[in-house]
Amino acid sequence: MHFRTTSNEDTKAARVIFPTGEVKQFKELVKAAELMLEHPNYFLANSRFLHIGRRFHALGADEELEFGNVYIFFPMRRVNSFVTAADG
Repeated sequence: MHFRTTSNEDTKAARVIFPTGEVKQFKELVKAAELMLEHPNYFLANSRFLHIGRRFHALGADEELEFGNVYIFFPMRRVNSFVTAADG
């Protein structure tokens, strides 16, 4: 699963897919912890590191979201599990 960005505008924001399916753009620096506080039963993963058959790579609370990337919330119960095709 990969999300690609192509325009200059895309690289000036980080996108986050929330548990509700809503997608928000962040054009200012934001740490994962700020978003995870609003969704305590979820963790954030960078879509660039989602590979079927590999374990989820959860962002650390102090990590800043990088512009040009897409981040996705997943339920905390999945944090040590493997990424499947259904996650895409």
